[in-house]
Amino acid sequence: KGNKYKLKEGMEEEYVENLLAQVLTYKKMGINVPYTGVYNEPVHSNGNGRSMTPAQMVIIVKRLGQRLAEEGLSTKIHVPEDLSLSQAMLYIKPLLADPEARKYIGVLSYHAYEEVYADQPADAILNTSGQGNPPVAGVALRAELKQLSKQYGIPVWMTEVSGTTGAPHKVSLAGANHIHDELTLADASLLVPEAFIEYAYEGQGESSLNELIKVMLDSAGNYKTHKIEKKGYMLSQYAKFVRPGDVRVDAQSSDKKIRVTAFKNPSTGEIKIVAINNHASSIKIQVNIAGAAGTITVLKGLRTSANENWAPVVPSVSGSTMTLVLAPESIT
Repeated sequence: KGNKYKLKEGMEEEYVENLLAQVLTYKKMGINVPYTGVYNEPVHSNGNGRSMTPAQMVIIVKRLGQRLAEEGLSTKIHVPEDLSLSQAMLYIKPLLADPEARKYIGVLSYHAYEEVYADQPADAILNTSGQGNPPVAGVALRAELKQLSKQYGIPVWMTEVSGTTGAPHKVSLAGANHIHDELTLADASLLVPEAFIEYAYEGQGESSLNELIKVMLDSAGNYKTHKIEKKGYMLSQYAKFVRPGDVRVDAQSSDKKIRVTAFKNPSTGEIKIVAINNHASSIKIQVNIAGAAGTITVLKGLRTSANENWAPVVPSVSGSTMTLVLAPESIT
């Protein structure tokens, strides 16, 4: 009792075969799985201890990696996907310290249910990260993870977070600031904020979860329509422009409340810039593109704010500098 969801010692091999069977099942369906996890949030065990100890995860990663190789699979393992980064680090350190386990790890993954990032009002993020002052403990943890990622050449994913509450616009602005933190502090290359789709029956009230897309069903459960939620528009300020293969490049802001990230397509040289304005007023900014040869060409720009979704933005350009106005509390 109380240990219902704990992996028993000595059962690691059985657990590995279960994980392998799932990957092989997808292979039979013609689907090659590039990454597979070991356990979702191992900190949980029916309220009593851990479902899987760090030592057990090391054993499982080594054996699973061996079995995947024996089956001729190129699938890499992403670990540990624990509830928070502080919990995840309890697994990451022993995993990376073991050379045999380390060679099978393709991604260092974690969830962000910690500090201001989850299960709190949006103002918890907006009053810290949104002011250019992300949580001190979170900064230190992400700096440590970033260093380990760089040392061993293993990318970082933040694979789950939810629970921020408040008006949709505030939740979205908070979400953008969280994305900025994970990108710049942890150097994360994949982010999964909130749930993707909410299904609701006709006449049902608005959800407080602020999903990306809401699908409306009739009383019989048939599709009627759908709409992109405010947080979906916010996320698309990144996802619509920043595409797989783009590389994040250095971007600096002289204003702590205007938070900027930039990405470059290595093949085309195209640069994508995302600017978060946390001020309650419009701000005119100049963006200087270092190393730009000749006059830059702005192809397109979009903005999401309290009253706008994907509103077109046309900056003025002079040489390698562009000027534009950021709307209050907006993502451009």
